[in-house]
This record gives sequence, C-alpha cells and structure tokens, in this order.
Amino acid sequence: MIINKGGQVKIERRDTYRWRTITFENCRYIKISGAEHPNYKYGFELSADECGLVFAELSFDCEAEFIKIDPDGFFGIMTKKNYNSNPPFH
Repeated sequence: MIINKGGQVKIERRDTYRWRTITFENCRYIKISGAEHPNYKYGFELSADECGLVFAELSFDCEAEFIKIDPDGFFGIMTKKNYNSNPPFH
C-alpha cells in the first residue's frame, strides 16, 4: 500500500520520453491511497503529458483512491494486460 503520509504528494512529469507519472508493471495487490491526510480531498495530484497512473503488463488486484489526475494528453488511468501472444494458464 502506498499512502500520502503527512500531507499532499504532487508529482509532475512533463517530457516526451516518460509519458506517465506513476507506473506499476507486473504487480499484484497494489493499493495507492490519498486518504491519509484530513486537510486534502486528494492526497495525490498527478500530472503528465499523456497518463497519470498506469497498472500494466500482468498487474492485477490493483486499487487507486483519492487521487487527482490532470493529464494534458490522452487519459488519466490506464489498466492493461499484455500477454505478448502467450497468455498465462491457471
């Protein structure tokens, strides 16, 4: 679990090589929460050229709450599984 202990966290990523602010790849049981400080409605403020928050590759069981995302480009949150033509079998 990732929290905003002690105040508000602001992350800005504005360049052409890194189009997302926070990315989790191949992760399981991730929670990012901006609810830890009573003075802020959104404990995290993310800003990027294309995307604020990404759960990618084979990530699953992921949660996000109380996060303000200000993308100038494509989308705020991306969740995607990439199997590369080889999906896992359970």
